[in-house]
Amino acid sequence: MLVKDIINLACQFLDKAEFANKLKLREELSQEEGQQLNELVQCFNLVREELYTEILPIVKIDRLKTQNLKVPFVDFSFMPVSILAVKDGSGRHVRHKVNNDGVVAFANEVEIWYTIKPDTLAIDDEFSSTIPERIYAYGLVREFYIRKALYNDAEIWEDRYKNSIDMLTSKKSAFIPRRRWL
Repeated sequence: MLVKDIINLACQFLDKAEFANKLKLREELSQEEGQQLNELVQCFNLVREELYTEILPIVKIDRLKTQNLKVPFVDFSFMPVSILAVKDGSGRHVRHKVNNDGVVAFANEVEIWYTIKPDTLAIDDEFSSTIPERIYAYGLVREFYIRKALYNDAEIWEDRYKNSIDMLTSKKSAFIPRRRWL
């Protein structure tokens, strides 16, 4: 997936077909259009962060040694958003405490499961995702309208965004009972 494809789709929802066409053809943008593009990229990154911290978190696992029963955050591969679990070498959960600069765990070597924030992307960046482009675009339009203080319009796109996420994450399936012969 490309960030610019999602922004183009969002521009269609925002009735900015001319702006989307300029982006597609890589035409030079005015200063005002350049600012609008930066704003759209920021909105995209906010939506992506929301999706990957609240809806479908990115989980990382690090095996680390404690120093005086402590693992500083600087020793992690990525900066954690939240700690999900701390296990010892045999896979048993370990009592732990999270403080401002690290994790205190009552073991010498630990396996820490944690979530991270996704990287910030630019307009030409490519990324992989199981979430459809349309959902990103709905959230982007919502953020754009919120920034412009158009709250009624933002609410409409919020509903579309949330309903799409609910449909994506729903585990309910329809159960149709077997027919019986009379």
